[in-house]
Amino acid sequence: MSPWPWRRRAVTERVVTAEGPEAMAAGRDITIYQGGARPEPAVDGEAAVETYLTRVREVYRRLNLDVLGPSGLAGEQPVIELRQVYIPQDYDVYEARFTVDRSVRLHPMSAHGEDPPPILQLVGDSRELRLVVIGDPGGGKSTLTKFLALALAGALGAVPAELAPLVGLVPIVVELRQYAQQPERTIEEFLEFIHTQERMGLPCSVLTQLFADGDALVAFDGLDEIFDPELRSTVARRIAAFAATHPRVRTIVTSREHGYRAGDFTSADFRHVKLRNLDSGQIEDFTRRWYAAAHPAEPARAEQLAERLLHAVRNIRAVRDLAKNPMLLTVLAAIGLGHTIPRERRHVYAHAIEVLVERLDRDAKFLTPASPRNAEAAQALEWLNAGRTLKLLERIARQMQSDAGQPAGTFIQHDELTGIISEFLVEHNIGRPAAEIAADFLVERLRTRNFLLAHYGGGNYGFVHRTFLEYLASSDLVRRRDEEEWSREEFVDLLDEYSKDPAWDEVVLLTAGRLKQRDVAAFLAQLLERNRRTSLHHIPALAFAVRVLAEVEDIGLPVLAQSEAVVDTLTIALRRSPSLHAIGALPALSTFDQFWSGRRRYLRWYYAALCVPSAPGIAMAQQIARTLRRHDESTRAQFTVAWHPLAEAISAQPRHETPPPEEARIRELQGLAEESALDQSAPFALQAAVSRDPDPEARWMALALLSDSWPRDPRTATIAEAATRDTAVEVRIRALQALSSFRADDIIPDDGPESRYYLATRSIATRDAEPIARSAALKTLSLWWSSTSDAWSVLRAAATDDPSPAVRGEALALVVFRGYWSHDDLPLLHRATVEHDGSVRAAAHRLLADGWSGHPRTHPTLRDAMDDEDPVVRMEVLHLLGEYWRDHSDTRPTTSTALADPAPEVRIAALQVLAARYTETAFRPTLDLAREDPSDEVRTAAVKLLALTWPDEPESAETITRLTADPSEDIRTVATEALTVLGLENPLA
Repeated sequence: MSPWPWRRRAVTERVVTAEGPEAMAAGRDITIYQGGARPEPAVDGEAAVETYLTRVREVYRRLNLDVLGPSGLAGEQPVIELRQVYIPQDYDVYEARFTVDRSVRLHPMSAHGEDPPPILQLVGDSRELRLVVIGDPGGGKSTLTKFLALALAGALGAVPAELAPLVGLVPIVVELRQYAQQPERTIEEFLEFIHTQERMGLPCSVLTQLFADGDALVAFDGLDEIFDPELRSTVARRIAAFAATHPRVRTIVTSREHGYRAGDFTSADFRHVKLRNLDSGQIEDFTRRWYAAAHPAEPARAEQLAERLLHAVRNIRAVRDLAKNPMLLTVLAAIGLGHTIPRERRHVYAHAIEVLVERLDRDAKFLTPASPRNAEAAQALEWLNAGRTLKLLERIARQMQSDAGQPAGTFIQHDELTGIISEFLVEHNIGRPAAEIAADFLVERLRTRNFLLAHYGGGNYGFVHRTFLEYLASSDLVRRRDEEEWSREEFVDLLDEYSKDPAWDEVVLLTAGRLKQRDVAAFLAQLLERNRRTSLHHIPALAFAVRVLAEVEDIGLPVLAQSEAVVDTLTIALRRSPSLHAIGALPALSTFDQFWSGRRRYLRWYYAALCVPSAPGIAMAQQIARTLRRHDESTRAQFTVAWHPLAEAISAQPRHETPPPEEARIRELQGLAEESALDQSAPFALQAAVSRDPDPEARWMALALLSDSWPRDPRTATIAEAATRDTAVEVRIRALQALSSFRADDIIPDDGPESRYYLATRSIATRDAEPIARSAALKTLSLWWSSTSDAWSVLRAAATDDPSPAVRGEALALVVFRGYWSHDDLPLLHRATVEHDGSVRAAAHRLLADGWSGHPRTHPTLRDAMDDEDPVVRMEVLHLLGEYWRDHSDTRPTTSTALADPAPEVRIAALQVLAARYTETAFRPTLDLAREDPSDEVRTAAVKLLALTWPDEPESAETITRLTADPSEDIRTVATEALTVLGLENPLA
């Protein structure tokens, strides 16, 4: 029996077309068509599906290794099929959480018990009907969809056991960058269109039946390939609506993480996972299978080549890091057929591009009979050698990348492409008529030959992989900087502007890795200045600075100061913000080796921070420490100590989001969102829940779903404005967040103080009974109505008159941040340094240091504050002196003096600053405090520091051992834990 259920169903519809009275007289059946219309002939569903599956097997079966192989073998690559080398990757489960803005952020869920199974087992799970697969560039997302298509199309011989539950489903892959070229079509119409054009889809009638019966797996590949954010959001909503319309269809979406918004898919009950990099075993498995497939008749040769690549992976850290990425591992394997292995990903890209350009040039020499008849045009093509072709491709990539964020950002139209080519030729003294002929000829060749550029139908051309577009756009920037098209200052400004757009991330990073060190240092300084000017909590600029630093192959003297500044800025941000989200910096941090000076600098600060159990930002700080100490050989026993740097006890990030209502109510609200998604004219079935549900958590969730699913509909803003008067503070705050996002997208007008949205926000800022709500409203005013004098008046009044010290401190910071550290705000800050509440005085000193560390009055003001009566102020000032005036002659003596402060918390702060900033001289004072301080809190902090910062000092172990017999139970406990951290036995145990 056939495994495909659609083959077992007979085609039951039969059209009878007998005509006229003769047929009636003969007793034959006839069909009468009203209005003279005749139906289309019935489609043979089985034949259509079989034809389609044959095309799937043809298109996806073979790896396109001509894109990857070395110059000497270009065009002569071995035939390697995907089934021979595909390695199912592992994955991490992500959960989507609503955040303080309108977005839904993906968080990796804490691992408990066994790791998740390989991705194929998840896809084959009958309970997983909707899945979003996140992955890095070249991380295996598209390869997964192609492998699934081949498996279900019968191209593997035997379907993997994990996919057995899917046997019988028809695989349909929707390449979203292709779909984005025809946004006027529905998904179903697009599938029928590509059936007509390429036989890579199916007729509408067949699709309708497959979707209705749940006999299809539809993979939407490459959501990130749609550059225009608005169009990407539209397509995401269409996919969510598609899944809701066809609830029995297994639906998969793939995307890069950067620029991805989870809201529409979370509302539609999609599960989120992220593909992991390949581990060492998977790398070895792939490598051996790849070379065995490349040399099936020469097993000894295959083994030799595999061992050569694996030796580089094992012994060269840079190669090992590259090999974790499936696409780059494939490139390395192909290069390994005839070349040594590059160590940097940009060198891998450069090699692959060089190969393809040389192949394009070489093949052109063999196409003389097809050369254009115009002699000058033929000479132009002959003149266009490999080096000049590379410059031309850079020019094309420049134009395409400059369209990033536009609907056609992934493609370039035929006329625009030929225009760029002809203009390039004209610039090199080739006559325009001949240049235009040569351009048409060159583009025509691209229609039939997939090199770096390929023809995608409809007059659209694009690079065969987005990575090549990004590398070539980077090469264009580097070349133009080398040719001094821009000064250093102009170039840094340009990179800084590009770095604000996620579509440019990879281009800017690849560029940074190829620049002169002084240029990189200037760019890092600009990123850190942007981070400071937009507040120290603005992690995107800081995280990007970490990623830029990771691109520098050798951190020499020109970059060293900025390397240390990046680390210091990171530690300052971690101390400021308990909820700092710096996950984006972790992959870059993992590329630094143990010799990076920033590693030691960071860990010293981190060990000092661990002395205080409730240190701000400690969970994120620990994740960074884990990354920098990824090769740590500590024992499992050591990990059980809660304050061990890598302890599981502090690994989970604190959650600050409003807890959701009961699971059943969540499902009900999500169901309302899905049903509304099918009818865009009435998307507000959730409105009743927002205004009338008795459960405030349900009202919060309904408003969150509504504002995230329909963020650009003005009616959503109206509902959010009404919710600012809700009785529950968490709903009022969520309404403010929604209004903030609507202002960001210009959904609600900026009518100044007359706007009802402004008045609703102002009312909360000035009248709400809850300080946390007033703070949230002040943030919204400062973000989106700061141009109005009334908003500034509200902010300044709150900074001095609000009854809550926390709100006054928040308002003070907002005035400074929104004023971009204007000197006009200095008088306000200096008045706040003598305010009656200590927490406000501490905040004022912090803002002075953050914004005006170089001002002549700032350091004396802070130094005088060491005499403040409130220990909170003295603690804050000690940290600020260490952060901004480490090298000032007065800082270390001031800090050492504070070790005798009457307040234990101040003595601990002084100890932390000394240990983090002056490690070489802090050992002896730490020993003294551990032995003799009258406060157990101070002694506890000192014992932890001895174990963490000076583990190899004999006196550390000696002192800690002696303290296991201390009269204080708290000291005995921490001393015992410290011995465990040191890997020593307790002699009294």
